[in-house]
Amino acid sequence: MSPNQFGFAAQCFRERRLKTKENDVLNAAVIEEIKRLETLRCASLVKGDTTTLCTLISENLVHIHANGRIEDRITYLESIQNRVQFLDIARSDLNFIVEGETVIVSGVLEHVARVYGQEEVKKFRGIATQVWIRSGEHWRQYAFHATRLTERA
Repeated sequence: MSPNQFGFAAQCFRERRLKTKENDVLNAAVIEEIKRLETLRCASLVKGDTTTLCTLISENLVHIHANGRIEDRITYLESIQNRVQFLDIARSDLNFIVEGETVIVSGVLEHVARVYGQEEVKKFRGIATQVWIRSGEHWRQYAFHATRLTERA
């Protein structure tokens, strides 16, 4: 890399740092709102409350399960109503990237669930990445992708 390229990269980094500092208060408020919505989403899943879930997820939702199954909004809501009963959900170690009207969230996801009509309870521990986008006054989840953590991870 030439000295000019270093200078340009350093300038970009300084500008990014300044921009981040200016937006810290705003970003903190956005992050708190997304945390609140994610807590509400998890509680709604445990309750099987698809009415509340409808207010939190986009019409264009792409939900990718750890097993690779892909659901859109309709099939996701049908799964919550007819297929999977969540008994407990916990999120931890969340990381947030705020870029304008978009927030990317990644962190640990743990849940206990069972298929309706079956006794067997399954536990899941993985990493989930979500994309939340603000449209007007409302944040909606547009994408979700889970990956199972192995014992070595």
